[in-house]
Amino acid sequence: MRRNCKYEGGFSDADKTIDMFWNVLEGLKDEEQKIFLVFLTGCNRVPIGGFKHLKFVIKRVSMDPNCLPVAHTCFNELQLPPYQDPETLKLKLLMAIENCQGYGLE
Repeated sequence: MRRNCKYEGGFSDADKTIDMFWNVLEGLKDEEQKIFLVFLTGCNRVPIGGFKHLKFVIKRVSMDPNCLPVAHTCFNELQLPPYQDPETLKLKLLMAIENCQGYGLE
């Protein structure tokens, strides 16, 4: 997934928040990662052909770091505040993904 990701809003692959995001995502349980996929895309399945066909964007937003991440499923876009530590990022990400509802596409 990381290889197919673009960054906007001032983020880059070398950004501290992006590095924390990938470490947090990789540390999630399989079921939590599946829920993240639904949060980001609205679907719980990987595209035919695998993750190399899943293009998505992580966009830095100048929201208060107390805000949750926001996903725009039509564009596979994750809007991510600049969290300062991995614990906060994980807490906010889990709150967002566990309280979302996809389109029910299975």
